[in-house]
Amino acid sequence: MAEADWAKVAIDAAISLASGLGGLALGIWKWGRNSEKSKQAVKDDYNGKITALREETRVAMAKNTENADARNSLLVEQFKETLEGLRRQMDESKLHTEQNFLRKEDFREFLKEYREDTRRADTKLDRLLETRQ
Repeated sequence: MAEADWAKVAIDAAISLASGLGGLALGIWKWGRNSEKSKQAVKDDYNGKITALREETRVAMAKNTENADARNSLLVEQFKETLEGLRRQMDESKLHTEQNFLRKEDFREFLKEYREDTRRADTKLDRLLETRQ
């Protein structure tokens, strides 16, 4: 009868060992599964954040494009006003120059003096040339 007890003990021990190993394998499998689930949850969280950030960037870029169009329009208007002001100032300066720089009477007096000076120079030149010959 003593042998039968050892056989029963050995069988019980083998069953316990198999049950323990099975439990260990099941625990490792569940731990691995939970670990992968937590990794996937982190990936999903990052993917959600990346998607939200992309959408936010897209909206901001679209808004900046609208703002850029408005700024460009404003700059065009400002440059247009500036160039029109410069043109007006140049036209006024040209008109002032034509009206006041050299009036016709002043120009006629200048021509008269110039002609007289030229005649005097010609006369002196003629005298010099005659004396040399």
